[in-house]
Amino acid sequence: GLNNKFVAIEHLSLAPAEARHAEGYNLELRQLEVLSRLAEDVAKLRNFSELNLVALFKILKKYGKVLKVSDGPAMQARLLESTGLGDTSRFDELSTTIRQAFLRSSPCQGLEGSLE
Repeated sequence: GLNNKFVAIEHLSLAPAEARHAEGYNLELRQLEVLSRLAEDVAKLRNFSELNLVALFKILKKYGKVLKVSDGPAMQARLLESTGLGDTSRFDELSTTIRQAFLRSSPCQGLEGSLE
């Protein structure tokens, strides 16, 4: 797009080594932007998963009342155990991997912080 044209024109005035450095820096910034968006998407996905779980439990509760099922909580516990729906560790692992990749990026090396 237009930004790329300006970057290309800007690079014409730079020495080859400086231009390569600027290109590398721009690539690193783009990588950081992608990692940041990815972290946001993982957080949204986690929230969506939790919301769906709450909705499922409400449906099961209503189902239990209509059919007069007395073991509703036990059924929910069995469902969680057998399906892993309540397991959010996969989101934690993704978030940790993204955070580590973010911190390994050269502009961020040695920094500690949160992507959220």
